Amino acid sequence: YLIGNGFSEIFTNSITNSAYYGEEVLQSSVKMINSLSAELNIMRPSMMETGLESVAYNLNRKNSDLLFFEFGKTYHSSEENKYTEQQHLSLYLTGNTTAANWKHKGEKADFYFIKGVVDKISKLLGVTVNVFMSAGADKLSGAVVAKVKNDVIAELGCISKKRLANFDI
Repeated sequence: YLIGNGFSEIFTNSITNSAYYGEEVLQSSVKMINSLSAELNIMRPSMMETGLESVAYNLNRKNSDLLFFEFGKTYHSSEENKYTEQQHLSLYLTGNTTAANWKHKGEKADFYFIKGVVDKISKLLGVTVNVFMSAGADKLSGAVVAKVKNDVIAELGCISKKRLANFDI
């Protein structure tokens, strides 16, 4: 569905830089014993930062109309030698969702586009989202969560300006 609608799949490294995260997140992160470098020293506790690295890489090369998706895992540690992995689907949008041509202007990526994509994916999976509601999130501005019963199945929003500045976006 995603590729058929113009998205491109990205694959990012599960090992990332601990400097991207605050102390609270680092307390439950999975640290590398023999890290490859000083920058790659933990297993990612969030998919956002590695995805933003890909977005920044493309923006620095004048490729600003991006529709990316990634299937991947996040890693957490609740206590010593107890680890959990959680599967995620992350979507990243910037610029136009459709290219400009002689007949139409390009359409900008916005919240309603991504909400429609999340709604369609949930329908394809046979899940009925019964609530889209506002939520507070430190990494997202204008955050909204999609719920099925009382379970949050998706978080949507714009990346905060502070977070974007960390990646020179």
